[in-house]
Amino acid sequence: MSLWTTNKNSLTEIDCCFNPKCPYCDTELEFSLLKLHKFSINDGTDGKNSHAIDFEFVCPACGFWSPFGVAIDRAHYERVKERFDEFIKNDEQQMEKNGIS
Repeated sequence: MSLWTTNKNSLTEIDCCFNPKCPYCDTELEFSLLKLHKFSINDGTDGKNSHAIDFEFVCPACGFWSPFGVAIDRAHYERVKERFDEFIKNDEQQMEKNGIS
């Protein structure tokens, strides 16, 4: 069984298929943050980029924090980046509409 599954309807197109638990207090971790990464790798690939999404979780009981990085291909990265950019644009417009800067 895979720990991650494809879901074209989610923001990242990836869903977590397990319930991460805190290694210190055994409390189920809660989703906290997403990060989208594009980075160069030095492994003889002539400067090609690698891509990943970090799903960050935090323990509500003790504050333990843990990222889970999932490698994605360039096409997946481009689709998710477009969704992220649109989400941020809409959020900024809503904040401006509500007088929040």
